[in-house]
Order: sequence, then C-alpha cells, then structure tokens
Amino acid sequence: MSNMSEYSGKQSFAEQKAAEILEKQAHALAEAVAAVDPENSAKSALEIFPEPGERRADTEFSLLPEQEKAFREAMAKLGIGRETNQTAAEVGLTDGYIAVIEGGQAHKMAAELQSILLDSIVVPGTIIVAATPERKIPVPESDKAKERETTAKVLGIDINEVGDTEYDVAKQVVESVSYYRPIADPDVYNVSYDMEGNTTQGTSGQFTLIGYSGMFPIVMLRVDRKYSGDGKYKTLGTKGILRAVDGFARRDVGENSDIGFVTSATYQPSREIDAASAMIEIEREGGVRNIGVITYGTHQLAEVKKENYPMPPALGQLAGEAHKATKQLEILRKLIS
Repeated sequence: MSNMSEYSGKQSFAEQKAAEILEKQAHALAEAVAAVDPENSAKSALEIFPEPGERRADTEFSLLPEQEKAFREAMAKLGIGRETNQTAAEVGLTDGYIAVIEGGQAHKMAAELQSILLDSIVVPGTIIVAATPERKIPVPESDKAKERETTAKVLGIDINEVGDTEYDVAKQVVESVSYYRPIADPDVYNVSYDMEGNTTQGTSGQFTLIGYSGMFPIVMLRVDRKYSGDGKYKTLGTKGILRAVDGFARRDVGENSDIGFVTSATYQPSREIDAASAMIEIEREGGVRNIGVITYGTHQLAEVKKENYPMPPALGQLAGEAHKATKQLEILRKLIS
C-alpha cells in the first residue's frame, strides 16, 4: 500500500506522524547499537539487545561504564531517563481527551495518574485504567523486585492489604487518588473487545465505570488473555488497547475525542510506535483519531515512591525497550511503505 493518501495526494496526518517517529527513532537506535557494540555497528538491534521479560525491569543486561554512558545518551534522545513529564499539550492533545493509564506496578500507575491530574493546561474528559487480572502480584518470598512491599509503601497500606492481581492493585491506586468518589454500583458498559482490539456490543465486563476523580469518570479496562494449549497466551498489547479504546469512545464516551496513552518515559519509543500504528489502522478503516503518548519523568516517579533522588532506568529495562522498539519500528516501516 502506498504511503500517500488516495484522497489528498499527500501523506495523511497519521502517516506523517508515523514517518516522523520512524526517522527519529531509527537514528537513535542506530546510535544505541554503535554505543554497545562499536565493532559491529551494522548488526541489528535485535541481535544486540535481549528480548524483554513480562516485566522489563527483570531483563538481564550489563555494559562497561563507558559503553553504558554512550548507550544511555543515545536512548535519552528517545525520552528515556528524562526528568520532567511530557504533557498532553506537548504531544498535541486537546481538552476532553481520553487518558489511558497503562497497567503495571503500583508506583508506575500512580505516577501516570498524577501526571495527568496535576496538569491544569490540558485536562482529560475520561480516564481509562487498563490492567490485567491475569498477572498475580508475587508473594514476598519469591519477589526479587519487592513489588508487594513497594505497593504497600506507595499506597500507605499494610503489605497484607495489597491486592492479589494487577487489576486489584490498579483499583487500589485509583482509590488512593485525591478527590476520588467511588460509585455504589459499578456500571458495566455494553462494549466488548476481541484480542485484536475490535469492539462489538456486549456486556463482557471489560469496560466498567467505577467512580470519579473530581468530574472525570474513571473506567476500568480489564485486559484479558486468551491462552493456548501450550500455556502461551495472546493479549491486547498497547496497539490493541488503543483500538479497543477507540471503539469504546465511538460507542460511548467521546466520538471525536483525542486519546492520550499515559506511560513511563522509559517506554516512550515503543508506545509512540504503537500509537502511530493504531492511528494508521483506524484511519485506513475509515475513522480518525489523534493519539499522543503522555509520559512521566523520573522526578514524578521519585515523588510517588517517596524517594529523595530520581533513579535512572535500569540497564535491562533500557535494553528491553530498545529490542521491542526495533521490532515495532519494522512493523511501522512496513505499514507506511
């Protein structure tokens, strides 16, 4: 398929945004490869950087000090390690946008929520929290990342009160937000999605209104998994979540609203690619949706974790992000070629 719009004779908005992301990221990833393996700078980033695990903080990766410095500098060009937040206005979103909070560990979700709730310049109309009930929070004895302990500290609760799953913890994070008002009877929307993010009518419980933060409705998006016989599973991924939210918006909350996907600056490269891919797919199916990636910086995270100094992203986390971004860059390249 050509990268030229059949209607206007030039690149569409989604295609133009995708092309800009492609160029910026390809240069930065080439620099990252050269920093890590200068003797083999023609190697693919997929050979250099390890595939991330379920939680990228667990990815193993190590470098010599001089390599690490150059690698971090290259990755910083993609936003990774940035101290400040990248706001809704900075990524081209307008008032009333749909903020999508990416699931994960409690401190991450809390930082995402704080970054949009503290922004008085461009404010959301609806907040959707995407989290999975399928990922269990590890018991302390087998938890090398001390997730349960950190969650208790972030939420100011006893370690035994921490929810059993990511979905449970996501609700606890929402409940900890200032001015949160739960509703007595959570409202299940008549919208369902499949594993590609396509939406249909149906009360599957995948979208549920649980309360309000100030005037903003807060909706839980249950991220399901479809398991195969060998124990592997398919799930939405970022692009699927964005497609599901686009379908949900058209059916229920804001037909023309922008979408802001909220995540860590560490994940900015791959999430920008997912957002651009989702925009192109939506556009080619006859819709229009402006999607931007809002990210929190290291200062916001340190504040949430009650730490004095922002911690730089772990090397393994950076390496996992570089691997995933490289894979998705190829998908994006094919999509607009």
